[in-house]
Parts: sequence; C-alpha cells; structure tokens
Amino acid sequence: MRTFLQAALQILSEAGQPLSSDEITHRAIRQGLLETSGATPIRSMNARLHHEIASKGTASRIAQVGPNLFALIDQASQIEQ
Repeated sequence: MRTFLQAALQILSEAGQPLSSDEITHRAIRQGLLETSGATPIRSMNARLHHEIASKGTASRIAQVGPNLFALIDQASQIEQ
C-alpha cells in the first residue's frame, strides 16, 4: 500500500490532467493503491494534498490549480500557458 501522497502522485501522473481530491481518492482505492479504514478518506486525501503544498512551498510536487483541483507541478505549468 502507498501513502495518500504516493497514491495521489501516481494517480495524477497516470491521469495527465488535474483531478479533484474526490476523484484522486476514488481512483486510488479502485486501483488498490490506497486502503483505508477511516470514515473520510476524501477529507484525508484533501488534507494531505494541502499539507504537501503548504509545507513544501515551491518544492511541492503538487499544485492546486482550482477549487479542489490538483495537478502535478509539470502539468500545472502547462495549464497556465
């Protein structure tokens, strides 16, 4: 099993486009990348993504590109062009 962040990085890489934390979580669980017994895995994913961005700043591998919409940094730069 992967951590929430590892699962998100893989899902976003495979998707090649921004996704919501809801969609990232659903895909990770369906693909067996993430297993959780918590009642709110989407909220956990959202919190982990926000923590990555806030704690790492410009070194973050993930960017928030819209309300509840996340992308890998290289994807985010393509969106902004």
